Formats: sequence, C-alpha cells, structure tokens
Amino acid sequence: MFKSLSEFKAKVDEFLINDNHLQQWSVTMQHDEYGIISVKITEQNKTSYSTDLCNLFFKYGSDKGGGAYFDPLNTDTPSFVRVELPYGNPGEDKFSIKVTNHNFSRFYHKLFKENKEKKLNIFEMGIGVDNALAYSKSAGSLSAWKEYFSNSNIFGADIEPALIKDKEIKTFVCDQTNNKQVKEMFKKINKKFNLILDDGLHCPDGNYSFFCSAYPFLKKGGVYIVEDVCLTEEENQNLASRHMKNLELIRKEYKPRFAELINIVHNNGTDNNLLVVYK
Repeated sequence: MFKSLSEFKAKVDEFLINDNHLQQWSVTMQHDEYGIISVKITEQNKTSYSTDLCNLFFKYGSDKGGGAYFDPLNTDTPSFVRVELPYGNPGEDKFSIKVTNHNFSRFYHKLFKENKEKKLNIFEMGIGVDNALAYSKSAGSLSAWKEYFSNSNIFGADIEPALIKDKEIKTFVCDQTNNKQVKEMFKKINKKFNLILDDGLHCPDGNYSFFCSAYPFLKKGGVYIVEDVCLTEEENQNLASRHMKNLELIRKEYKPRFAELINIVHNNGTDNNLLVVYK
C-alpha cells in the first residue's frame, strides 16, 4: 500500500498537523409559511468532516465517521455524541446536534485516498449487528470499505454470525482471543493483507491476542490499526497503562517500522484513539 516509511509518515504527519482539529458547526433554522421548521447544519472549518469515506460510513451505519444531524429530542444514541451549539444571543436556547461517536474516517481518507482504485486485501475484525437504537447496521463498515475500495477484496470476522448482504464480502465466525481459530481462518483465506483493522473486542488483552495471530498475515508496507483505544484509566481497569504496555510489546517483539498511539481529536474524549502499526 505504501512504498516506504517516509511516504506513510508524511501522510500521518500531514493529517496531525493540518487536519486533526475539532469541527465547528453552525445551525440555522427557518419557519415556512405553515410554521414548519427547517434546519441547516453547516461546517465552519475549511477541512471537511464530510470526506467520501465519512459519507460512506454514515450511509452504511458505521460509527467510524460521518456528518452531523439535528436532534430536537436530545435522544440517547450510543453511536453518536451530542454537541450543544448556541443560537442567537448569549443566554438563549442551545441547539443539539449529533455527530458519530468517532471520526476515524477523516484520518483513513487522508491515508488511503490515493489507493482507492488499487486491488488490495482488506480485513476487519468485528462486524457488528443491527441496532436501531444506535443507528448501527451489521457489516456497516465492511460495506463502506467495499464501496470505497471498489476493486479490493474485503474480508471480515466476528465471534457472532452477522448479516452480510453483499456476497462479494467474505466473512467468518471467529473468536479473536482464540489464537488457533484466528490462524486457521487466515490460512483458509490464504492471502496476505494490505490493511487489517481490529474493531472487535475493545479490550487490551483481546487486542494484543489478535495482533499476535494476525500480524504475520500483514504484507510488508501494510497497515494494522486497532480502533477505539481507551487512553483513560476507566473503572479501575488501567486501560491506558495496558494499551501502552501492548505498544511496548509490539515494538519490542515485532519491530515494526512504525507503531504509535494516535489521538484523533473529537467531542468523544474517551476512546477516539487508534493504535497504528506500519510493517
């Protein structure tokens, strides 16, 4: 996918320097002659939160990224976070909009947009299930990857059977903590991968277990990403310390050319972080 470490790092640095900011939104409301309110949400920063990939994740029901929508009822939806915006003069009512719980799509678009037309092998652990409350759909991100990387082979796995509508997306039932199962799955696929993503168990032990089994199946020059890395010590689980330990182990045991924990700035200040490895 990337010919050199310098090419890969240039993309990462460009994003972190120029694009890694909190988006500003503005809401305008109008009443028509019948008293019906129309709402328009506008991006204020020059770097868009509505890249091709952001829109695809939103379209297919993945929380990896997307735009914003008006939420007049202030409903609780796990795949979104609420942003309150002032309207009019100070002290007046605020408006609430919803943005997806993560905005990884902007980082991914920066990294991968020159590779969209290539024939790649892409694998994601964690398919998910339909959840009306969370506005999430089974295989939402796999469907988005398939449309974004239109010439690529897309694979996915989950510990539970998942609903896959696209027959071109090949999926497996697999426990990411079971090293034997993971290795057998990759041997059955019989391919090396340009991109492997872990959006599965979301715990340090599960992440590291899957990495150890899956990393040998990543091509040289390929990218391995663990999503939703929590860098706070929530619920006395020492999550940040355990993720840092994983990073140290990866660097020591596997010696990748790049391995970093990257914070993607967002209204979600808890787990909007990625562990990014370049082989």
